Amino acid sequence: MIDRRIVDVLQSAVVQLLRAPGQTEMLGALLDCVARLVPYDSATVMLVDDDGVFRIHAARGYERFTDERSVRAIAIDQARNPLLRTIVTERAGLLVPDAHADPRWERVRGAEHVLSWIGVPLVIEGRVIGVYSVDKAEARFFTEEHLRLVEHLAPYAAVAIEEARVIERLEGEIAERRKAERRALGHGLVLQQIARREPLAHILASLTLLVEEEARGALCSILLADGEGRLRHGAAPSLPRSYVEAIDGIPIGPGAGSCGAAAFRGEPVVVEDISVDPRWDDYREAGLAAGLAACWSTPIADSEGRVVGTFAVYHTRPALPDDEQLSLIETATQLAGIAIEQDATQRALRESESRLSQILDALPVGVLVIDPAGAPTFVNAAGVEMLGPVTAPGAAVEQSLPLLDVRRAGSGEPYPAHELPLARALAGEKSRADDLELEGPDGIVPLEMLAAPVYDASGRIAFACAAFSDIRERLEVEQRLAQSQKLDALGQLAGGIAHDFNNILTAVGGYAALVLSTYAPGDPRAADVGEIVRASERAAALTQQLLTFSRRQVIRPAPIDVAQAVTELENMLRRLIGGDIELRIRTDSGPALVCADASQLSQVIVNLVLNARDAMPGGGVLTIDVSGAALGEPQAGTETGAAAGNRGEPAPRRYVSLAVSDTGVGMDAETMQHLFEPFFTTKPAGSGTGLGLATVHGIVKQGGGCVAVRSEPGEGATFTVYLPALADAGAAADIPTAGGA
Repeated sequence: MIDRRIVDVLQSAVVQLLRAPGQTEMLGALLDCVARLVPYDSATVMLVDDDGVFRIHAARGYERFTDERSVRAIAIDQARNPLLRTIVTERAGLLVPDAHADPRWERVRGAEHVLSWIGVPLVIEGRVIGVYSVDKAEARFFTEEHLRLVEHLAPYAAVAIEEARVIERLEGEIAERRKAERRALGHGLVLQQIARREPLAHILASLTLLVEEEARGALCSILLADGEGRLRHGAAPSLPRSYVEAIDGIPIGPGAGSCGAAAFRGEPVVVEDISVDPRWDDYREAGLAAGLAACWSTPIADSEGRVVGTFAVYHTRPALPDDEQLSLIETATQLAGIAIEQDATQRALRESESRLSQILDALPVGVLVIDPAGAPTFVNAAGVEMLGPVTAPGAAVEQSLPLLDVRRAGSGEPYPAHELPLARALAGEKSRADDLELEGPDGIVPLEMLAAPVYDASGRIAFACAAFSDIRERLEVEQRLAQSQKLDALGQLAGGIAHDFNNILTAVGGYAALVLSTYAPGDPRAADVGEIVRASERAAALTQQLLTFSRRQVIRPAPIDVAQAVTELENMLRRLIGGDIELRIRTDSGPALVCADASQLSQVIVNLVLNARDAMPGGGVLTIDVSGAALGEPQAGTETGAAAGNRGEPAPRRYVSLAVSDTGVGMDAETMQHLFEPFFTTKPAGSGTGLGLATVHGIVKQGGGCVAVRSEPGEGATFTVYLPALADAGAAADIPTAGGA
């Protein structure tokens, strides 16, 4: 029995872990919570990286020996650390009362100050994701009681860390996608400048500013080959004027700084530190005076491979480019080459227009150019794919304005014509909108659009140009993240309430039973007390459903044949659904084995059948279909699969599917978005708790599976449960037997 103080500490720890804004803060909170349970001199949290190596991600108390940054840089191979290997292998905490008396400690270097030590694994679904440890410079300080206290915190910490990793991974994917979209839109704007033949100086300046915005801390310049063996100033909006003047006219040669050497060799020249590189002997003083320390220069070539200039990236400290920066520079260099070649000759203009079209078609965003009458003059491949062939140049004017028929996202109302970016561009304004919806060839498409006017030589608007992108994937990821956080919060709340309420019900039921035992048979008061006992039992059953939804209920998994389980329930199910509903059961000839709790599997089947029955008030056909060991990932079906919480779908393997179909009233998209939320029901007040499908979701997710739903109004519904087949489910010990998994 854990005393109340420990319970309070654990509850407070769970709150701290859940409220931590990120993994770093969460790990710090974990060590703070451990300190409240067990006094220590120093402590660490090690997490398993993708390469299987344990790395220290958080530490406390090492300032006596070294700085925390040095500690966090340590990587540990469990194969060479017997203590760590023991913890991982046994998936249990380890107590070393006296390190100097333990022969395993001899192979742990750099820890001579440690005399007493505890290590505890962080386990998720049988998989060790990390280890946290505490130590004291006093032999036999730690006891088995200390180990037990520290182990109590491990399941909560493991869940919090895993959830933080999932959320950070999703947030990272969203951030990377937004960054790619922003970069593509920026490239599209530069390409627009090139397409409308703006002055070369303006285009090159925009290009250098774009790279500077993407590569923080970079200062960019473009030098142009003058045909006489020298490089002349092209653009350098952020470099000091004195330095720009100093390098204007430098010769092309092997010792003429990074730019002269790159133009001479026809390949990139990367100088990490100009203060020591001999190629900078003649320009070092000017560079250092301008506060520059590193320079990476890439030659700009025309379509025939001739060097027409250089693109240089400077930094104020010694530095080397990473892969992302090299890719950014490569794209910028290509764009600069297009602009320079267009400015040179009419022949180069025609060639650059062809290259421009190819680059635009390769962009993941659509680009559309229309004239003042609304007729399209250019659309890239992505634009045609999103908008349809009516936007292709040459389409009739009355067919060429589909974007003016867009709707405002989520409202179904036509988008005000004067607010559309294209319309505002035709009025001379640059604008952006991300709340557009278009009826495209493949259905409703949410768009983000950036549009600007294009002027002719007389200053009149000749075209309106728009760069737009399909943002469905980004919105879906954001929606899934929000729904995941919502369901996790509901699970925590439901589980906490049910746990405390169950304790109260235990006391109510117990005392009522004691009172009932004191009455003689036939005593009229016994009936009233019996009602109290039965009411407490019904309430206890309700709390068990809540605990199942929150994954806190103890389960006893064992091998079970799903088809056999359905067959054994057939008679009961027929009584439940009534005579006006036809029950059809289809099963494979072979076994459909899973590792599951038999009572919970029955609960899943009954809840799905009752849900199907209630959807057919006028009768119909209810079909149960069991398919054994289907290979591959389960199909989530509709958005409801995401609503069920199946964020990271299982890896490809074998599954057993249990499908329950009805011919009832069906559901609309709004109802399907809330199916698995606790207490959500479409039944009249008093006709249902709203916990049936929430319980199904909790049980299935706890067993490593997922639920897919397909339905249309008036077309019935199919709920398909996917559970790992026994061959892939692993031993029963690998299935979590208590909440918090």
